[in-house]
Amino acid sequence: MGKEKLVSKEETKLIPGKGRYPIPAYKGPERIISKTGELYEGGIYYHIFEKHAEIYKYDPGLKYLKIPKEIRGVPVTVISSMNNMLLNKVALETVSIPEGVVEISNNAFANCRNLKKVKLPESLTKIDNMAFYYCTGLKEITIPDNVETIG
Repeated sequence: MGKEKLVSKEETKLIPGKGRYPIPAYKGPERIISKTGELYEGGIYYHIFEKHAEIYKYDPGLKYLKIPKEIRGVPVTVISSMNNMLLNKVALETVSIPEGVVEISNNAFANCRNLKKVKLPESLTKIDNMAFYYCTGLKEITIPDNVETIG
C-alpha cells in the first residue's frame, strides 16, 4: 500500500499508567488522527491515515489477538511491523484477521513461537517477507486464493 500522509489531531489524552501513549479525544465526525506519539486502544497500537488504519504493535501479554475491522470508522487494511515492533511476542497463540485487511508486512508475527492458529481473510493480497518467520507452533495455515504476493 502506498503510504498516505498522517494528518495531525490537536487534542489527545493520556492513557493512565502509560503517559507516553496519547490517543485522540474526538468531539465530532473527524476520523483523522495525530502524527505524533503512539495510538493505543484495546491492546492494539495503530496509526490512522487518511483512508486506512495500520496495526503495528500489540500488548506482549496477549494470547488472543482479534484485529478489528475498523478503528474509529477507518478500515484496517494493513498489519505492519514498523521497526519490527511485533517481534518476540511469545504469549500470542491465536490471531483473527478480518475481511478488509489486504497486507501483512515484513516480520509482522515473526518469532511468535506459541502461535497455533491464524485466520486469514479472503481480502488478503500480500504476505510480505518473514511475516510468520519462526512461528514454530504454527503447523498449518490456509492461504486465501486472492493472495498475489508472498515474500
